[in-house]
Amino acid sequence: MSKDGQRAHDLARHEGGALLGMAGAMLKGILEGEAVVHRFLLTSCRSTRILQQSLQTREVQDVLRRHRLVARVIDDAPRAVELAGWEATEGRRIAVVAAGPTSSAAARTLASLPRFGSTEAMAVLLEVPQDAEGIRSQLAHAGMPLLEVGGVNDLRTSTEHALRLSRGAQRPCVLLCDPSLMTAAATVTLLPNRLADHHPAGPSRRRGPRWEEIGGPLRIARRLELNQARSMPSPGETAEVGFVVTGRADRVLRRIEVILGVEGRLPTLHLGMIHPADDAAIERILTRCRTVVVLEPRDAWVLGIVREIAGRLASEGREVASVRASSPAEGMSSLHPSVLARELRPLIERVMSGPPLASRLAPDPPEGPPLEVFSPLGDAGHVQAIQAMVR
Repeated sequence: MSKDGQRAHDLARHEGGALLGMAGAMLKGILEGEAVVHRFLLTSCRSTRILQQSLQTREVQDVLRRHRLVARVIDDAPRAVELAGWEATEGRRIAVVAAGPTSSAAARTLASLPRFGSTEAMAVLLEVPQDAEGIRSQLAHAGMPLLEVGGVNDLRTSTEHALRLSRGAQRPCVLLCDPSLMTAAATVTLLPNRLADHHPAGPSRRRGPRWEEIGGPLRIARRLELNQARSMPSPGETAEVGFVVTGRADRVLRRIEVILGVEGRLPTLHLGMIHPADDAAIERILTRCRTVVVLEPRDAWVLGIVREIAGRLASEGREVASVRASSPAEGMSSLHPSVLARELRPLIERVMSGPPLASRLAPDPPEGPPLEVFSPLGDAGHVQAIQAMVR
């Protein structure tokens, strides 16, 4: 509660739950984390409107002042990225939300930023438009660590991870976000901020590995366990089908496992960091499964990496899984659990027991009645009627 007896703002609270969007979750993660961030740059767009309003309140401004965090709202994403690059070269740690219709141009600005020193760090939450192609390859070729965001709760902890990776790579670390997630919100369990008036009883403040830890981005990613494997076969065993997933595809696959009752029976490698790729983790699942399905939001970036590693292993004479193209860009029509379960039916049935998969899924809805075409009203209707008579 605030001093006047009213409920405190979600960004100032230290316990309970709160409904936060992507931008709000990123800011809350910065306030809770060990890494001291000096600047928070927010693009002005529809998905960040609520946080923009919150930044105008005195209570939130007091919280930012206590943490010595300066928040600015920038009109377009490329300008926000450019300003962040200048701030980073002066020894500051920066967090940026690059969203809205100019996010594609922000990716080009990101790729042109120079390297900075080992004490600076820059985390960028980048909205990847649906019609944008090649953004992941463009940023990867520029040497930037890339994290695929899976949801609001993932972003809160991923922000500090991105700052650590940026410090190790001496390049900005980009958190890639789907437009559908950028406009989403979720209930987040709040933890104490780094600098708080009092620390309540209950969950302790979130702590991670030492901020001073040094090394390349891949070493730091392994230390943070960003790439996690589950239900993997033991060495020498071979599973029928395995999955490599990124971003929100991991949550979709977990939902399919619950629906079909195959929890713990689908070997899965969840790549939280898609660049630089953890070749050793990908090699393990390729050599322990007969078929590997790659599920990713779009762009088929991870699919290309998995196929390249599989080709290298095959050229060395090792038995590797066949890699199936399973991103929406290469055949999969959707990452919706129901649609995906039907498209993966031949593979999933190999590890299922009991009734066949078709009997566990709801039947396809019947086709609706044909649409009736109504003539427009007013002058447009008269013009259409006269044109029909002339024909």
